[in-house]
Amino acid sequence: MQLLASIVRLIRSWWRVDRIRISAAEGRLLRLEPGALLTIDGQPVEVVERRAPQQPDQTLIEYDCRTAAAPCRLFVRQSAAGGGTTVEWRRGDNVARLDELEVIVWRNAISMGRSILPGRRDLDS
Repeated sequence: MQLLASIVRLIRSWWRVDRIRISAAEGRLLRLEPGALLTIDGQPVEVVERRAPQQPDQTLIEYDCRTAAAPCRLFVRQSAAGGGTTVEWRRGDNVARLDELEVIVWRNAISMGRSILPGRRDLDS
């Protein structure tokens, strides 16, 4: 009986403690790897390189990407203060701020064994 009472107290104390709660989708753009396939503004985009420069007050991930038209870059910033995620897509001189839900993440191109971009050969040939 004492064991049961201890378990109940443990569960109650755990339930009352403040915990960080985030959705499963939170941070999905921070975890992309080379080969990841995206759709941005209706265009297929492939991640080529990932960099994470050190920033004291935020998490910044820079992705070099390619589309059928030209190379591009995707910047994903998340404030340490919990201010949300900022997404910036740069194509030449054109800079677009996006909502993170505007970036659709698909399967990894390497696991599919091919590129999604027209005119690109299979990745393993």
